[in-house]
Amino acid sequence: MIPLIADLVALRRTAQIQGQELAHTLGLGASAGPSMVSRWESGQAIPVVGHVIGYAHAVGHQLVVVRDGEPAGALDEVLSDLAGLRTAAGLSRAVVAECLWITAPSVAHLERTAGPRTQLTSLLRYLGALGCTLALVPFEAVER
Repeated sequence: MIPLIADLVALRRTAQIQGQELAHTLGLGASAGPSMVSRWESGQAIPVVGHVIGYAHAVGHQLVVVRDGEPAGALDEVLSDLAGLRTAAGLSRAVVAECLWITAPSVAHLERTAGPRTQLTSLLRYLGALGCTLALVPFEAVER
């Protein structure tokens, strides 16, 4: 299981939110939603970024991109400018592509199209190549 998902599961259980309730909050269908949440939580399926952001919000947290131990911004904001995040890290598309074993045009495509429907693992690999991680931050700790 992805460590981020394990952290979300722990937060959901602490908040005593049932999988069915979470599925409803995320706008997943009543029949398939709870099983989809269960599949994410067991590592049998990988959620898309939009669902992970919604999951974090449902348990009172925000996903923040962290670089060099400092917040680079909320994921939902950073997602729209991945190329800017890469540039700020001083990396070219070619270098990131080499780290990920893909082509520079594939990196450009990810940067152009990243959004709520992006697979979480793709985003985590990209962020890792930039030296970034995702952190769960309680809403009350987020600077406004």
